[in-house]
Amino acid sequence: MTFDFIKNNILKQNLEISLDHIIILATIAKDKNYNFSEISKSSLRQSIIIHSASIIEGLLFDYIDLIYLDPEYKWKLKSKKVLYKISDTLEIVGGEYHREQIKVDTKTLNIIQLIQILTKNNYISKNLSHNLDKVRILRNGQHLGARDMIQNFSEKDLTFTIQTLKELYIFLQKEYSKINQ
Repeated sequence: MTFDFIKNNILKQNLEISLDHIIILATIAKDKNYNFSEISKSSLRQSIIIHSASIIEGLLFDYIDLIYLDPEYKWKLKSKKVLYKISDTLEIVGGEYHREQIKVDTKTLNIIQLIQILTKNNYISKNLSHNLDKVRILRNGQHLGARDMIQNFSEKDLTFTIQTLKELYIFLQKEYSKINQ
């Protein structure tokens, strides 16, 4: 897996470093010379999932910066006039509504927002979106304080994460080649 289609050299280097780290961890995890406990194996899988999700997030950031041109809009009430007061918390109002463009700074988005925007605007399929969200949930399993049980990261979780990373990678290679033609 190479990231030659990524033009941002800093991002490309960070992706390659994370991928190298994944390869090292996977090699250690498969080494027969180590007799890892199940908890240790789960911890290695967790680290690989976290680094894989970081690669996914970096790829999504780059992709959204490349293709996201659709502005977000909101309705804003101007010249508000209270027509009828029902209670302290409920009023019937009138006025002029204006549609205003919201500037979206993609660098401030988190992974769920990236997935939602790309899905909502049909840049990624619902199936890929679903898989990316499942990886996000696995990655968020790293937060120890939020757990109410010992989380075991299984071989199935790891395989799913790697398959989703590969699915996104193949999709983006095709997308970037279309864009760069």
